[in-house]
Amino acid sequence: FLLKIGSLDSNASPLCLFCNSDVETAPHVLLHCPFSWSIWSAIIEDWGIHWCIPKSVDGLLYWWMCWKFYNFDKLIWRATPLIVLWSIWKLRNDSVSSNAQPSATGLLDLIKFRSAIWLKASTKEFPYSVHDLVCNWRQIRGGI
Repeated sequence: FLLKIGSLDSNASPLCLFCNSDVETAPHVLLHCPFSWSIWSAIIEDWGIHWCIPKSVDGLLYWWMCWKFYNFDKLIWRATPLIVLWSIWKLRNDSVSSNAQPSATGLLDLIKFRSAIWLKASTKEFPYSVHDLVCNWRQIRGGI
């Protein structure tokens, strides 16, 4: 879009910054790019769920809200897609402006940290520390 309206240099590549093999569109960057897909797959794997990635962000959000969790798991589950989408898009923009190489491991750690900070800030009775949520997620998730 930015190329079409002249906001970017005409020599700028229309290819995805993460994979450099497909035209950059919002669904591609946020869902279908192999880099983004690996992030979503790692997040979903932590919940013990198998999935097929939806065609659109709307489809992702609809699928996401169909799952039923309780207590603090529900809070974490509902916040996760927004945190992941925002984190992927922010990394994309940061990588464009600084020419940095995106790191899937770094992004996953950042998503866990952002989730932990949000949970601690939004729920006074939340029983776990930020450190527990970031470092011991798999062990505590089922017990929340």
